[in-house]
Amino acid sequence: MPFEPRIYRDTMNHERFRFFNVLKKETDLWIGVSPNHFNNEIKEFTELKLNYYRSIVENYIAAHPEFLTALKPLSMENQCQEIIRLMLSASTLASVGPMAAVAGAFCEMLGKEIMKEFLPDELVIENGGDIYLNVKNQILVQFFAGQNKNFSNLALCIPGKSGNLGICTSSGMFGHSFSYGKADSVTVVSESPAIADAYATSLCNKINVKTDVPHVLSLAKQIPGILSLTAIKDDEIGIIGKYPVKPVS
Repeated sequence: MPFEPRIYRDTMNHERFRFFNVLKKETDLWIGVSPNHFNNEIKEFTELKLNYYRSIVENYIAAHPEFLTALKPLSMENQCQEIIRLMLSASTLASVGPMAAVAGAFCEMLGKEIMKEFLPDELVIENGGDIYLNVKNQILVQFFAGQNKNFSNLALCIPGKSGNLGICTSSGMFGHSFSYGKADSVTVVSESPAIADAYATSLCNKINVKTDVPHVLSLAKQIPGILSLTAIKDDEIGIIGKYPVKPVS
């Protein structure tokens, strides 16, 4: 698929957050912290941790090439490191390959590391449409469905003090990730970004036409790890879960 410029980053709240970019090969992170907690140390720390976690994943792929290409869950090894275990566990829950959880896993590991080390009031990490979020006050997360603008004025309303959250989006119509489906977007909210990422892929795989949306909503209602789900296909939108959807200007 063609490269999609991340122009949505220009619309993020630059008064509420101080943003910085951390880039390593395919991993392109846009990170916002409460302005009073931003300093060069937090950026250097994030770069160091990203390099560390990427090296773990790359070394594991070198030893287990199927980890990169598998489209179904793989068995868990006893001695694998935390980020590998996280990806394998999330992919098993969602019945997808482990790389379906890689963006969410990076967000999750880095988000927890930054919160522990620097204790910012608020933190958001965006990785190609997959988000780690820990905020003190209510925040709106606007939907992005590529060329489909039917619902671009809608956003999830996430209350403050909700703890660590993952808000991850998969699409069969734009972006670089492989999908069996043709959904314009499927957005999943979970307490784990890795799990949200894996389920977004899994449920996106099941939508080819708009009449598939109700079936996917029904499936998602039975999954304990999903807090909210929004699925968009053509002029159809399906919404379930604990977080309301509101119009934005």
